[in-house]
Amino acid sequence: MIETFSHSEVNFPWSESGVKTWTYAHINLHAPWFYVDYKIELNEISASAMYLLFDEKQISQLLTESDVEITNLYAVTPGLVNKTMQWKMDLLKSVSVGHKKVKGQNQKVVRLELDNETEYFYPELKMRSKFHKERDIYFSKKD
Repeated sequence: MIETFSHSEVNFPWSESGVKTWTYAHINLHAPWFYVDYKIELNEISASAMYLLFDEKQISQLLTESDVEITNLYAVTPGLVNKTMQWKMDLLKSVSVGHKKVKGQNQKVVRLELDNETEYFYPELKMRSKFHKERDIYFSKKD
């Protein structure tokens, strides 16, 4: 998913053991990914940071962390998904997983609902009615 290069690695003296930092990374798949703003509470200290996640399972896992609160979740989508032929980053209202029937078999489909009510599906759906929702992964707490 993300490729890093040794020549882009940066050593920070305050980094935790086993943590590596790079000045850039390479993404070689034209698939949606997620940018997550979150707050974390540790020993009554609150801090904010960001994650780059590559599937909805990672969002589910993050939501199980008791000391982490997602403040904003964005979808970063390629043009084939958002129909603009360019990459876009949009604030999400919800993420859900379901399926569509392909030759009698269920194929997983992820539904991204943007803050402006626009929906993206991947893999693409020709008709929204073909989406059969199984579960919600994320729903924004914002009105």
